[in-house]
Amino acid sequence: MTDYSLNFEREGESIWGSNGPSRLQESFNLVDTLDLGFKIKESIPGIKAEIAVDAGFTFGLRGAVTLDPGTFDSQTPVDVSLDIPDDIVFGQEFSLGGSYVLTGGKLESTSPTVKASIGLVAGLELGGSAEIFLKAFGKQTKVLDKSFSLIDSRDYLELASMDGLSISFLPQVINALSSSLGSEVGSVLESLNTIDFDTVQFDLVQYGVPSAGFGVTYTIGNLYPTNIGEHPEGFPRFSLGDVTFGIPVVEASGGLRDGTRYVADGEDDLLDLDLDIDGLLQRPGEIEFNLSKKATLKVELFDIDFGPDFDVYQNVTYKPDLSVRLDFDREIDIDGTLANSVTVNVDELDSLSFKLDDYVAVTPTFLLGGSLTVDTGIDFDVDLTIAGGRFLLDYKLSSGKTKTIGAGPLFDEDITIFSDRLSIYDKTFDASVQEIVGDPFVIGPVLAARDDTAGTDEIDAIVIDLLGNDAQRNSGGTLAIQALDLSGVAGLVTDNGD
Repeated sequence: MTDYSLNFEREGESIWGSNGPSRLQESFNLVDTLDLGFKIKESIPGIKAEIAVDAGFTFGLRGAVTLDPGTFDSQTPVDVSLDIPDDIVFGQEFSLGGSYVLTGGKLESTSPTVKASIGLVAGLELGGSAEIFLKAFGKQTKVLDKSFSLIDSRDYLELASMDGLSISFLPQVINALSSSLGSEVGSVLESLNTIDFDTVQFDLVQYGVPSAGFGVTYTIGNLYPTNIGEHPEGFPRFSLGDVTFGIPVVEASGGLRDGTRYVADGEDDLLDLDLDIDGLLQRPGEIEFNLSKKATLKVELFDIDFGPDFDVYQNVTYKPDLSVRLDFDREIDIDGTLANSVTVNVDELDSLSFKLDDYVAVTPTFLLGGSLTVDTGIDFDVDLTIAGGRFLLDYKLSSGKTKTIGAGPLFDEDITIFSDRLSIYDKTFDASVQEIVGDPFVIGPVLAARDDTAGTDEIDAIVIDLLGNDAQRNSGGTLAIQALDLSGVAGLVTDNGD
């Protein structure tokens, strides 16, 4: 038995087919790198010598853009076992066996998107040189010519990055603070440091009973809301509903399922329409407290919303298939035909018959292919949302505008009344084939020996003759092999180095 632990990786392969567009990455200088430096030279009196000190500072601005037309990345670790029979006899047919197990890994994909970044390139250099000459017998000889470097450092600091319609600032600094301060503080810092433009929400508001006016408040991403229309002061405010439009960028992620396939799922908002049921009923679940002339506290005991929700989904399924190509150092009989190479699915290796007339060296090359299925479409559902325990504080600024801050809700429950899925793009295609070359081994009967030492020496000589002196890999100088039974007829294989 010969075992291999393999790890296949894919990056940036198209979700639109084997000939689909791939990820395009480009970097460029926004401000050319500038080098500012100086040199100090000093001569030593009485000796023909010169010492110089060089110092310099480098800075510039560098940008990068990634155009992702829709790609996937994967990691597929595989444990493979090749079974070498222990009863091989020259001139008689035998079979090899094989099996493999997927041992984890991951699958990630993204729909078409654009990423960009801008950063500062800065560097510091500090060094010098020394030259000394001696004059003897009227001749000048250089006895020292030495250059040295004390500091030579160049770093890149990302100032801002854009991922789809999300912009963040100093992401490297925020990540470092998140690592040192903890994930909870890190998530707060990230939310404060990120501006989102991926959604636009419109809230329809009624003022007073009977109505003293209607207004609309729209909010882009996580920016401050903006009021348009009528928003008269001094009247109770009732939310009638809201509409949210999203620009979806679907990032799907997942891993191994059922031990045979990798599945990644993801979705993003497209359209969400909600009617505020309690708002239409003039908010029977809301209590209002006037704290002062400028501040009002509202407590929402419950909030009931009802409406349809449209999301763009993406489901990617990768089903690996592992084959092996066996390359022999000479032609052998394979299924009655002389050949020096054969390719077969690992699980079907035992379907072939082999026949040897001498020992043979074998180099296995493992080929991971398989199929990829991409399903993209619209998820549609109608939800009833019941929430409660939300606290809102309205206060007037000196400018006369009203700002609202809030906390909660304490509970939030979604009840799906109806749901359906419309597939728009559903395609299965062959994934690209990746190769990993395994360590070679030797197959053939083990020589009958008068004693273990003699048998091992003869086996060593055969394997080294076939695989070369590199087969002697251990510190004791003896061949690292698996000899199943030196006193009889057995298969002979070398250990592989994972």
